[in-house]
Amino acid sequence: TVNLPSQAEGTPMSQSDQPPSSNVAGSEIVPPSENSENVPQMVIWGTNVQLNECKRKFKVFIQTFKEADVAGDEEFEGLDHEKPYYDQRLAEIAITFVPFLNVNAGHIKTFDE
Repeated sequence: TVNLPSQAEGTPMSQSDQPPSSNVAGSEIVPPSENSENVPQMVIWGTNVQLNECKRKFKVFIQTFKEADVAGDEEFEGLDHEKPYYDQRLAEIAITFVPFLNVNAGHIKTFDE
């Protein structure tokens, strides 16, 4: 909740308390997409880590990371070392309905180097 000064009483009010903005001549305000160059770059407070860049990199990591030598506890039935590892794990989650994806931080480190 963002506190903004109230026009009437000088007390804080949240964004949800604000009246909706009016549209000019029926035009609709459309926020920029995450892939747009016009979108403000959100960062993690106190850092220069850009959230959209992290999301993009993580998506590419999940869809493309391959590991020929996975640890014994990371092996599973039907693992194909020629296909992206985490993409296969997500397919396994869809079949087993066990909603947990363990991500090896070492994999992320080697992928981002």
